[in-house]
Amino acid sequence: MGGAQPAWRRETESVPGDNIFDGVQGQQRIFLLRLRRLIWLRRNCAGQVDDSVLKVLDKAIYSTFCDCLEVEVAEEARRLLKQAQ
Repeated sequence: MGGAQPAWRRETESVPGDNIFDGVQGQQRIFLLRLRRLIWLRRNCAGQVDDSVLKVLDKAIYSTFCDCLEVEVAEEARRLLKQAQ
């Protein structure tokens, strides 16, 4: 049962052979997916919401990045943040 992918997933996919999620399972994958979603929300909410909402998103991104460091997917998390720039 397939369907169209949400924009946040489709927009941040990388080229084949350069997939951040290759070989990442379990908790590591969950935190990377969460980070990708938060980055997407931050980028697409800018200019549409109050600064206080953007600050909350920034804190959530930072917190999730720290979680990625803790579960040893720092390089993958940095790549996600770099792609968002």
